Amino acid sequence: MRLVVASSLVLLSAACASDVAEAGDFGGVGNTAAEIVGGAPTDGEPAVVVVKVFGGIGLCTGTLISPSVVLTAKHCVQAAGAARPYPASGIQVGFGADTDTTIDHAVRDVRTTPGVYTSTPEAGLGGALIGIDVATVTLREPITDVDAIRVGRERPTPGQDFTAVGFGERPEGETGDKYTTTARVRSIIGDVLNTSMTICPGDSGGPAIIEGSPRIVVGVASFGIRDQCPSSSDGYNLVEPFLGLIEASIIGAGECPYDSPAGRTEDCNSVDDDCDGTIDEGCKAVGEACVEDAECAFSALPPHLEAYGNAPDAIIFCGDTGAGRACTRRCDPSSPATSCREVPHAFDAGSTPTDGVYCAQGPECDGLCTAGSAGTTSVGEPCTDDTECASLRCDDPGDGVPRCLSACVTDAGLCAVTEACAALPGECGSCIAAAILSAPRGLGEACDDDSACRSGECDEGAGVTYCSAACAQDVECGRGFHCRETRCVPGDRSGTAETCIADGDCSFGERCEAGFCVHPCTRDESCADDFTCDGRVCVPSPGNVLLGERCAPEDTCIHGTCVDVGDGSRCTVACGAADAAGPCTPRLECRRVEDDLLCVLPEVGAEGTGPHLGGGGGCSVTTKSPTNPKSDFAAMLALGIASFGAVQRRRRRRHRRPRRRSGR
Repeated sequence: MRLVVASSLVLLSAACASDVAEAGDFGGVGNTAAEIVGGAPTDGEPAVVVVKVFGGIGLCTGTLISPSVVLTAKHCVQAAGAARPYPASGIQVGFGADTDTTIDHAVRDVRTTPGVYTSTPEAGLGGALIGIDVATVTLREPITDVDAIRVGRERPTPGQDFTAVGFGERPEGETGDKYTTTARVRSIIGDVLNTSMTICPGDSGGPAIIEGSPRIVVGVASFGIRDQCPSSSDGYNLVEPFLGLIEASIIGAGECPYDSPAGRTEDCNSVDDDCDGTIDEGCKAVGEACVEDAECAFSALPPHLEAYGNAPDAIIFCGDTGAGRACTRRCDPSSPATSCREVPHAFDAGSTPTDGVYCAQGPECDGLCTAGSAGTTSVGEPCTDDTECASLRCDDPGDGVPRCLSACVTDAGLCAVTEACAALPGECGSCIAAAILSAPRGLGEACDDDSACRSGECDEGAGVTYCSAACAQDVECGRGFHCRETRCVPGDRSGTAETCIADGDCSFGERCEAGFCVHPCTRDESCADDFTCDGRVCVPSPGNVLLGERCAPEDTCIHGTCVDVGDGSRCTVACGAADAAGPCTPRLECRRVEDDLLCVLPEVGAEGTGPHLGGGGGCSVTTKSPTNPKSDFAAMLALGIASFGAVQRRRRRRHRRPRRRSGR
């Protein structure tokens, strides 16, 4: 693909060896004649590598800049018109002197500068690529026998000499061999280094190296003149403007992006500045008193890294909490015990635990991590402070007597089957006895008929009735729900050996048989651990118990753990607000067992063994009777739930409303 440079009408071409990856229009570069110092193939420069796209359909050059990270051009790893790079599985990195004999390594991550660029056969690549033609490729395993070439932190200056290396076409027409030459920086325009007589097809992504101690990469080969090899007008994208992208890739690989980390001090900025393996040591932890943000561990990233961190919501700051001014971060008040449990890292999948803090709800449906730990008071018992409660929530259910309750948010299915979330739509509240809540129920909560639900839709499945809503796809139902046919159903889509009612409850490739999602197979190797193939589907190996079924201490629960749920021990998982688990999968209901919320089969035992209480949050609750309001309310709390549960069970047996179709 080609393009016309607007001001000079010079035709430019990409430097890759295939139309899979090509560069763009610089928009008028006034280069003078080149001076070059020799050019020859080389068996050296082991850090300069070949980047192979989809088995070699596209070939580019790259540079190992840390043990695991390769620097290359964006157009080498992202197609014109695409919003994101090629999948990592479609790229390999080869080490060696020629493309036919390289030792190739797999890739686990690809990052590019943001934005889409365009391409047409007539005009070539659009100018949107010029100045941002930079990408990184992270290897699955680090390279320990090759010295990486570090990235320069300052721009080169006109007149400086540099070394260019690439696997592109050589002047005599040969391709696939590593080739090196020297050139001079003619000019710097925008974020492009301009030179000449260095780039041929296949050299894209190759380095411009400033010699010294240490050697540094200052540019990435991006484009040259069409049908010239080497080109008389070349463009190298500078790397200095993209240190954030490059450092984020290196840090994400668990490596140090700095030449001399021993001389660096550790700042409180979510980065391991001194590369000792610990982030922000010496800084204040969440819950500790502070004066300013800069005292807190995991505070805001350095400006050049802010756009590349993957956990912006986890940033710690110094703020006013219920326990005074302290290091804190925003959290989910519907999961007070878990949403402050750890701080996710900005550039990798790791996290750092935080102790002695919980999520305290603010004036709105928001929360801040605050000093404090869970107490021992059970749900339903009187309290004066959140930290007295095992649920970490002390709230007034409507009678003026604060009690330990479970936190919830509307339409999230966070309450036990005999409870409902007392809160206005979209707000936080507490789980209270459904029998005393006069307001309509939210998505996933138990219902008797359509009028009980805010959505006006009460559905039934396998003996469980719940408020539902019409849908066409999962995303319309919200977190913790999925769309089965045309109805929102509680629970995420189930995997192998998780409960289901219909095929639409199972993940892709699974089907529902006998109440569980099963994975088709023809041999044992097709099944996960703890399963064998019966010739048709994967079945649990001996000693492995399915979710909801009876278990013994020596058994292994395929999902969850073996817990006494009132009629003996069964394999179960947490639900509701517990560990931010959300609704149970289809066929199971969320039941309170002492202070735990657990997924059980509807027919198991009684309606739980603990009180089903809650309150507050802005919904209307029934709190009075014609006689003694306080004593009657207490009686409803103690007795009303069980009777409501019995009524529910009777009505479930006879209530089966037709499923509505979409387009009603």
